[in-house]
Amino acid sequence: MPTITFTPVIGPACLPTQRFDIENKILKVTGWGFTTPYGPPSDVLKKTNLIGYNHGHCGQFYKMVLNAVFERNDPYQVCTSQLNTSQCRGDSGGPIMWLDPDTNRYTLVAAVSFATPICHQYPQVNSDISYFEPWIQQVISETYPEEKTCAKVV
Repeated sequence: MPTITFTPVIGPACLPTQRFDIENKILKVTGWGFTTPYGPPSDVLKKTNLIGYNHGHCGQFYKMVLNAVFERNDPYQVCTSQLNTSQCRGDSGGPIMWLDPDTNRYTLVAAVSFATPICHQYPQVNSDISYFEPWIQQVISETYPEEKTCAKVV
C-alpha cells in the first residue's frame, strides 16, 4: 500500500462509531465535480460547507417538487443543503465531513449520493457512513490487516 505522509493539511478522517445526528451541523464536502449545473468538472479539488437537515427536509422537497419518494426513516440516507453551493455531478462517492471540536479531527459522516440536476438550489441525498461502518471496517481489516482506522472514544 502506498505511504501517505501526514502534514498539517493532510490527515485521516475518522469513522463514526454510531449514527451521527447531522441536523443543523456545518459539514464540509469536497470534490472535483461540476461547479455549475451544466459543467464542466473542476480541474482542482473544491470544497464548500453544507448544513445537515432532518429527513423531512429532503422528503418534502422530493415529493412536492419532483413527485419522487424519499424515505424519511431510511437508515442509510442523510440530507444536506446550502443555498447557492453544494455538491454536484461528478462529486458522487466523495466525502462529507464534520469537524469534531473535541478532537479537531474530521469525521466522515456521509458520502455524496444524488441530487437534482440543478445542483445549487435544492437539497441533496447522501449515504450515511455510520450505516456502512461495520462493512467498511471488515473490508479494511481483510484487505489491509495491519492498517487501523481512527474513531472518537466516547
